[in-house]
Amino acid sequence: MKQTPKQKQRFSQLIPFVIFLFIGGFGGYWMGRALARGSASLSELPDALAFGALFLLFILALYAQIILHEAGHLVFGLLTGYRFCSFRVGSLMLIKEDGHLRLKSFSLAGTGGQCVMLPPTRSAERFPFVWYNLGGSLMNFLIGALSLLLYSFVPMHPFGSVFFAALAATGFAFGFMNAIPLRVGLLDNDGSNIRLLRKDPHAANAFYWMLDIHGQLASGLRLRDMPEDWFITPDGADTNNPITSTIEVYAINRLMDCHAFPAAAARIRALFASQAAINGIHRNLLRCDQAFCCMLLDDTDAAKQELDEPLRKFMQSMKRFPSVLRTQYAEALLLNRDPAKADAILAKFDRMAKKYPYESDIASERELIQAAQEKHAQNKT
Repeated sequence: MKQTPKQKQRFSQLIPFVIFLFIGGFGGYWMGRALARGSASLSELPDALAFGALFLLFILALYAQIILHEAGHLVFGLLTGYRFCSFRVGSLMLIKEDGHLRLKSFSLAGTGGQCVMLPPTRSAERFPFVWYNLGGSLMNFLIGALSLLLYSFVPMHPFGSVFFAALAATGFAFGFMNAIPLRVGLLDNDGSNIRLLRKDPHAANAFYWMLDIHGQLASGLRLRDMPEDWFITPDGADTNNPITSTIEVYAINRLMDCHAFPAAAARIRALFASQAAINGIHRNLLRCDQAFCCMLLDDTDAAKQELDEPLRKFMQSMKRFPSVLRTQYAEALLLNRDPAKADAILAKFDRMAKKYPYESDIASERELIQAAQEKHAQNKT
């Protein structure tokens, strides 16, 4: 019997739990053996100190695997012709600007890190994407296997054994979690991306342009200054593929940068009505844009309806994202008519902008904030 979309979603949500259950069980067994081997030396430490040290070692192993996962994307990307753009762990991002590496701050809900690379200079119709997407999981598996070998055959301090046991467990967990096609939170994982890209040549083409557009943004080029034909979804493209639909998302972002608010609002409504597959982060950011457009177009009821509780929870999780702050600013100024609160939000925006990696985004958002200010002045008169 064919599964319904809800059943598929539940099954997809169950897989990560099962993976962590099995890997956690093995990891607990390995760490327990390490503690048993060193029970004599550990007995000299207070229980609270020993527990704290073990917890810290596990957290270190977890973050090490996040870094190694992104490093895997970097290594396999370079091996297949990609060029470095940015490398992020948590909110710390290393980005290449004008030939120099700079440290910035950027975070994305539901992601522990991200390595963004520019595609090889070749035909957009055919380019390598499997190894670049799979590289993170392969690195996790490799380090996990090496850690298990060191744990099993190299005598070391109990804390060392615990660390390598945790590194092995988290490595296999990260590897499986990213290699098996899943939607984790609001985003498709690496395995899902590979499946979607191999399924549809239009998706592979869209993936190429996504990376290229991202590289242009990183170099300082605004969306409105890019050719319009970069943002056209080909006829016959499968919009049930979220990678293909991302080009339409970028096209709407470009309309926002051009201040074509009626066109952007209409395009967002049409995209949502089409039932196209859109990843959760893009969908919620488009809802922020829709609310902003409604405020600028004097449709306050629609703006209030858009700013519902689920969207507010998302905005809280992305509270340092430029378009989220811009939408909150417009709400304070145009809906709530609270200039003091709007000024406080603008101060947050200014602090965020100092470390934000993409100057083109900041320039665009400042102009949208100015549009909200002009609308406020117009309403007053």
